[in-house]
Amino acid sequence: MLDRDQLKSLTGLQSGTPAPTSTCTVTWGNWNECDLEDVRYRERQCPGGLETEKDDCSRECLDWSTWTACVTPSVVDETRSRVRQCQSGYQTVVEDCYTTAGFTSDGWYRYTNGYEYFFLSSPTTYELATAACSGMDPTARLATVGARDNDLADIDAAGLNIPDGAIYFVGASDAITEDSWVFLDSIVLSTAAISNWGQISPVEPNNYLGNEHCLVWLQADGGTMTEGLGDAGCDGPYAAMCERPI
Repeated sequence: MLDRDQLKSLTGLQSGTPAPTSTCTVTWGNWNECDLEDVRYRERQCPGGLETEKDDCSRECLDWSTWTACVTPSVVDETRSRVRQCQSGYQTVVEDCYTTAGFTSDGWYRYTNGYEYFFLSSPTTYELATAACSGMDPTARLATVGARDNDLADIDAAGLNIPDGAIYFVGASDAITEDSWVFLDSIVLSTAAISNWGQISPVEPNNYLGNEHCLVWLQADGGTMTEGLGDAGCDGPYAAMCERPI
């Protein structure tokens, strides 16, 4: 535990608000615990009534640590936390990782796998789609986890209103080695290891004309196209699905 002088030295903050001037002769009570708004109180009983002193705790605390990671928010009732060291001890903030699917204020669709999704309807190339996603948010990429884990089927059904028969880019390519799909989170899967291939005629994936090296999602059209992954030319042009962590 750091002492008060060490904490002040690290934070560069000075001593707190002085006690108000009063004719009260009763000794102040002990400070209560600092709340999460960095405020603490102490009281004393005086002839004119109860007197309260408020103090700013932040000068006596180091910075908050980063949040712990949410690993499986859709599977278990998981929480994340962060801590900081203060003069009076350690403070911890805990919040629930699990979130109900729905739209955020900036138009992304929040799904229960720990990611949010944004559909780019304008046809483009794989390269430009990748840049468009990161341009919207530095943490965003083409849909990777959602594509690999087959979440995109549920995401569309929940409210993105993607047209039947749509084809859109997601985050993987086998341009380096045929049938070895490198996802944007660096996970590599063979064609055989991927179980959620969709179907058009001919069967997917088919590397048609030897030039289909980018992964796409096939939106069922009620006919010959069934929902799932497919391979397509990286020049498209196709729509795209972006993904960012919550």
